[in-house]
Amino acid sequence: MIFIQSKKDGFRRCGVAHSASGKEFDDDFFTKEQLEELAADPDIIMVAGDTPETETDLGEKTQEAPKPKKPKKTKKDN
Repeated sequence: MIFIQSKKDGFRRCGVAHSASGKEFDDDFFTKEQLEELAADPDIIMVAGDTPETETDLGEKTQEAPKPKKPKKTKKDN
């Protein structure tokens, strides 16, 4: 499987309108030349294999929200 995602929703390349949410294609859906064209396009994110689980819609790594800090104890709290 090949996962293809566009940085611009509806961006057309190789006869397909690619979405910002991405889509999986069978390995033989595109020709070798089309895959090279897609891989070279800066507006396309292409990943061979299963759908990436740790990336956002634009391929940016996700991070956990920082944990809130506990307030420091002062002399008044004792």
